[in-house]
Amino acid sequence: MADVFIECMVRRKPDAACWMRRATLWLSQGLLILAALGAIPLIPEMAFLILPAACLGVWGLRILGRRLNVEYEYIFTNGDVDFDVIYGRTRRKRLLSADCRNFEIMAPVKEDYRRELESQNIAKRWDFSSSMRAERQYFAIFNDKTGKRTLVVFEPSDRMRDAMKTYLRNKFRD
Repeated sequence: MADVFIECMVRRKPDAACWMRRATLWLSQGLLILAALGAIPLIPEMAFLILPAACLGVWGLRILGRRLNVEYEYIFTNGDVDFDVIYGRTRRKRLLSADCRNFEIMAPVKEDYRRELESQNIAKRWDFSSSMRAERQYFAIFNDKTGKRTLVVFEPSDRMRDAMKTYLRNKFRD
């Protein structure tokens, strides 16, 4: 049997809270620059400290702003699925790894499976989808490495979903 390796990228769509954070960062940068330019005439002997401090502050705020651009990558390799987050297209972090053979259920996020989604005995909930209203969302429930019952919501590609189906057999719902 040949090895299976499938990658899938999903870009997180900004919600209202993300737009508010961006607006706050832009406003903070502007205020920092105005404060620095206003302080130089008042304290000219401190100009050599004020300008670099303001530049560092603006640079730091821009880095924070880049972290608001979020992408998720799902990597499926021979039954193992990894969920990574990529911030600003530069920093990658592995958030979760699981063996799909340990999934109790994998199904689309629909009313038919609402009972499993809203189960009270789930310790961790992860949302790796593009938005809460995405059309092709699937969820999986399993016990993670620490034994905690975990729910993952994600958007696998058709190819990834078909490959996972072969490992899940009767645990996969459509």
